[in-house]
Amino acid sequence: MRNRLFACLLFLFLFFSFGTLAAAADAPLHLTLGVGETGLVPALADLGETPPTFDDAVVSVNMIEVTGRAVGETELRTADNALLARVTVMAAPKSVAFPASEVTTGIGTTLHLQAAVNAGSASALTYSCGNTDVLRPLGDGDFKAIHSGTAVLLVETYNGRSDICVVTVQKAPKRVRLSSKSLSLGKGETAQLTATVNDGAFEGALVYATSDPAVVKVNPENGLLRAKAPGTAVVTVTTYNGVSASCTVTVLKAPKKIIPGRKKVTLGIGDRYKATYSFKDGYGAQGVTIESSDPKRLKPLGNNVFYARKKGVVTLTYRTYNGVTAQTTVTILAPPTSISLKKTDYSLRPGQAAKLHPVLPANTLETRYTYSSSHPYAVTVDEDGVIHALAVGSATVTVTTANGVSASASVSVSPLAVPFVSQLPNYPTGCEAASCTALLRYYGFSITLDQMVATIPRKDIVYVNGMPVGPSIYDYFVGNPRSGYTSAHPGYGAFSPCVTRSLQTAIDARGGGYTAINLTGCNFELVCNQLSQGRPLIVWATYQMQVPRTVNAWYIPNGNGGYDYFSYPRGTHVFVIKGYSESYVWLMDPYYGTRTYDRSTFEARWNLLGRQAIVLIPSE
Repeated sequence: MRNRLFACLLFLFLFFSFGTLAAAADAPLHLTLGVGETGLVPALADLGETPPTFDDAVVSVNMIEVTGRAVGETELRTADNALLARVTVMAAPKSVAFPASEVTTGIGTTLHLQAAVNAGSASALTYSCGNTDVLRPLGDGDFKAIHSGTAVLLVETYNGRSDICVVTVQKAPKRVRLSSKSLSLGKGETAQLTATVNDGAFEGALVYATSDPAVVKVNPENGLLRAKAPGTAVVTVTTYNGVSASCTVTVLKAPKKIIPGRKKVTLGIGDRYKATYSFKDGYGAQGVTIESSDPKRLKPLGNNVFYARKKGVVTLTYRTYNGVTAQTTVTILAPPTSISLKKTDYSLRPGQAAKLHPVLPANTLETRYTYSSSHPYAVTVDEDGVIHALAVGSATVTVTTANGVSASASVSVSPLAVPFVSQLPNYPTGCEAASCTALLRYYGFSITLDQMVATIPRKDIVYVNGMPVGPSIYDYFVGNPRSGYTSAHPGYGAFSPCVTRSLQTAIDARGGGYTAINLTGCNFELVCNQLSQGRPLIVWATYQMQVPRTVNAWYIPNGNGGYDYFSYPRGTHVFVIKGYSESYVWLMDPYYGTRTYDRSTFEARWNLLGRQAIVLIPSE
C-alpha cells in the first residue's frame, strides 16, 4: 500500500514539473535588438522550409538569426499564425559612457560600473579589463578590487561605440583616527567628528555608531553628533574593511552660565590675547563663540586669539550653543612715546642676576620688549628682561619697545667675593690648604687654615741609600707645608685627586651640602662656565705665572719592588680663580690676595700643570 502511494505521488510531481517546463518552453520569446544587431530565435529551426511571417521593414530573418533593420516592433509567427517571438528594435547607440571616467577604490571593495547608452537606444554592452591582477571581472560591469594599482576598463556596444574608465586601487586602511579622542558636550549640543585613515589607504564609506543613542546620537554616514542626555557614550567609526577608532563623549548639563577667564583686560597695540572661559561643575559645552564688538580695534585671529590694532575699549562676547552669554571688557592703550627704567646702575658678580623694570608714561602700555647687551660676553639679558652676569667687565643693557622707544642701564661685574686666606707666615708651601679654606668660607663653612692643613693627608720624603723616596703627589701632600722648598724637610704640595678628597672630608664633617668635583683635564671654557654660575674653582698654575726653570724630584715606590721617578715643577702654586674676562683672569692668591693676570699666560701655566681644577656643586 505504501509503495503504491509513493508511486502516485512521484507521478503527480513529475507530471506537474514537466508541465511547467513545457509551458515555459512554449512561452514566446521577447527579443530586444538595436538597428543592425543580430539575435537568435531558436524556435525558427522547427519550421523547416515554411518561412515565418514578420514585418520585414523592422527585421530580417536568416534561419534562426534575426537582425534589426529599423526602429519598431514585430511578431514572428508560423504559417498557421502561432506566435514564435516578439521583437522590439531600438535605435543603434550613438554613445556609451561609464558613470565616471576615473574611480578610486580600495582593496576588497566591489565596484558597480554599469555603463549607459544614450536614451532610446539598445543597451547590450560588453565589458573588459586591461589589468585583471588589479581588478577581477564579475560580470555585467561588476569588478572586485584585489590588488593596489591601476586598471583601465573598456565598455563596447555592438556597433562599436566605446568608453573607458581608469580605476585606481589603493591599499585597504590599517588604521583610522578620529578628530577627537574625547569630547564634552552640553545637552542639546551638536559636534562634528571627522575620521582619517593612514596615508595611501582608501577611506571608502565610513560608518559611525554610538554605544548609547539615549546619551549621544550620531549620523552613521557623516559623524555628526547630537548630545541627548547627561552621561557617557562611546562613538565608533569603522572603515569598509573593519578597522575602527573610538571617541568617548561626555554629555553635561546645558550651561546656564559661562565664566570668562578675565572680566577686564588691558592690552597695548600689537598685543595678542587668548580668551578663555569655564563652566560650573556638571555643566559644559564644546562650542563657544567669542566675538569682538569692534574687529577693527580688536581683530580675531582664530582659536579664540585676538589682536589689538587700535586704542579704545572693545567688548568680547562669549556665547554658548544654547544662547548663554558673558563678556570681557578689553581696554587697548596707545604705545609709549618715552620709556625709563626704575634702576639704571647695577653692580653684580658672576652668576648673579637682576631684573630690569621699564617705566611707562600714564595711559600707555607696552608688553613686547626686546633687550640687548653691549657686551654679551660679560653680561646678557634674556627675553624677560633678566640681566645675567657672566664675566668680569661692564656693559650697557637696553630695553626697546615695539615702536622703537628705548632706555638703558649700566652693569658692572666684579670678581666673585672669595675671601683672602693667607698661607703666610705659618705655611710657606701650604697654598692648597689656604685655597681650600678660602673656597669653603665662600660657601659659608666655618673652618680655620690649621684645620684644613690637618685634613690633607701628608707624607715626608725620606732617603733610602741616598735616594729621595716619597709618596704619590696624587694621594698625599708631599712634605711639610710649614717648610719651604729649601728647608731640611721641604714641603712641595698635593695634586687635585688628594685635594678633592680632602675638601669632601672637610665638607662632610661640617654637615655636607656640597660635592667636590675634580674637573682635571677639562678645557678652560668649562672653568669659565662654572664661574659664570657663581662657582669659584681651585686651580693649579705657577708662582707669579713664572716659567719653571728647575724641578724638585723624588722616587715613588711602584709596588713591584722598584721605583718610579717623579719630577715636580718648582714654583707650582695653587689659587682660587674667581673671575675671568676675554683678556684677564682674577685669582685669590694665598700669598698676595687678589691678583689679575693675562688670561693667555694663565692658561699656558694651567695647561703646564695638567689643567687641574676643582669645583663645589650643591648636593641633590
